[in-house]
Amino acid sequence: MQRFTIGNKKRVLEEGIELLDIEEPYRDEKGELRWISTSKKPIYDADGKIVGLIGISRDITKRKFLEDNLKIEVKKQLKSLREKDKLIAQQNKLIAMGEMIENIAHQWRQPLNSINASVMLLDDKLQEYNIDDTEIENELDEIENITTYMTTTIDDFRNFYAKEKKKTTFSLKDSILKTVSIVKKLFKYNNVSIVYSSIVDVELYSYKSELEQALLVILNNARDALVKSETKDKKIEISVINAQKETTIIISDNAGGIKEEYLSKVFEPYFTTKHKTKGTGLGLYTSKMIVEQSMGGLLLVENTEDGALFKIILRNRVEGGVVINA
Repeated sequence: MQRFTIGNKKRVLEEGIELLDIEEPYRDEKGELRWISTSKKPIYDADGKIVGLIGISRDITKRKFLEDNLKIEVKKQLKSLREKDKLIAQQNKLIAMGEMIENIAHQWRQPLNSINASVMLLDDKLQEYNIDDTEIENELDEIENITTYMTTTIDDFRNFYAKEKKKTTFSLKDSILKTVSIVKKLFKYNNVSIVYSSIVDVELYSYKSELEQALLVILNNARDALVKSETKDKKIEISVINAQKETTIIISDNAGGIKEEYLSKVFEPYFTTKHKTKGTGLGLYTSKMIVEQSMGGLLLVENTEDGALFKIILRNRVEGGVVINA
């Protein structure tokens, strides 16, 4: 059906066009919107000249309202179906990631155990030959700490897909410092400094290891961006803001920022700008799942004048002086 235009009557009279089933809106005497379906055709005299028009109309207001309501309902149902499709796709991705983590765990455990065994052997040899070298001892301790952390990380990711997980009470400041300590040597090697700005210590009741995983991913992504950049004074700034209803962790860098066309995609699974040997595109995706699905918070990113800025926003409530992660 054609839509109503003001010139319909003029077209019939001047052009001799027949118009059939035109939907026309109008206001009745109460000012309410109504619809009619109208057909118009010209009337000719004996000489074939248009002298008028004849038309017939019927009220279709009820039908139009039903059509509009149907369109709204169809849109709602389509939106619901799309959301269900996304949920199914998400669940399939989680299943695939869970299987991938199991495979990684199986492949990593034996080499990690071998490294720890070698560290213990070296430590025994140092004692056997009465070698007192503090630097070597410290390096061995660090190797052992890193392998222990990697083993724990495997369990953390496996537990991430478990239905039952336990929250613990922990110091947010200690978790940040612990995460930084894991990467500090690599950061130093890459000439990347970490600056702490107004870190308020907060006692959280939440998933400690998972939060540390998210922090580690964000820090490593910032380091990668800084290494690629031409920035001379490469630095990452970390701050914590604690308010009554939420705790915000801010991690920013001065690497120049994320390209605008990538900004909305950084949390998508398997999206990466790195070479395939250096990234899978799952780090930030997994971090977002940790923060938003496990911890009920938000993980956001934006560009500043200097670089990228990530925010972890944890909604909370306070009970007995401890911030309970909602």
